[in-house]
Amino acid sequence: MPFKLNSSFKNLPILIVILITFILISTPFSLITVSAQEDVGVGVQAVRPRITEIRLEHNFGTHHLYFDVFDLNSWRHVSEVSVEFYRSGELVRHYVFNQNADLQRSIEVRKGDGLVNFESSSSDLRETVDQRCTLSFHFQFNRINYDRLTIRAQDHAGGTSESTINFHGITSGRPITQFILPIILMATVAIIYKTIKETGGEIDER
Repeated sequence: MPFKLNSSFKNLPILIVILITFILISTPFSLITVSAQEDVGVGVQAVRPRITEIRLEHNFGTHHLYFDVFDLNSWRHVSEVSVEFYRSGELVRHYVFNQNADLQRSIEVRKGDGLVNFESSSSDLRETVDQRCTLSFHFQFNRINYDRLTIRAQDHAGGTSESTINFHGITSGRPITQFILPIILMATVAIIYKTIKETGGEIDER
């Protein structure tokens, strides 16, 4: 006996694949995360600041770079942070953060522009080591192709540290695997829709 599909059910697979595709594409893709190790104590002499918790995300055509600078002498001791993006050995983006002795902060674009938003944050509390020592950063910038990221931090005593991440040819675009599932889903729905259309919405049940 043939079973006729209601017209609203005919469009259900299409609606489902559109929803899944939107969720997959809109979800931020984190390229790399570098976890920090916990330190104890504050006011250590001749200790350089450390760059920790690096996270890079791509979302809706913009990039988001998150990281912390950890200084055992207090986040107030951090004087300069440099963010550099390279492509084939050439510097394509360069942003520099400055914090003076009066804790006034500024951001300078030295090459490439494209900076959409910048935030630096710290805590005025002194109950934990993280609160006393961590200066957090968030850079949001326009789409760019790169294969290396270098972050440098410097304190008021001249101590410096550097973290470099090589992406081995990975660019700013989303990985191709992130699009495979939506493509398969859309192809499946197209086949189902074509079958329903050709059979006039009838499925034989025997």
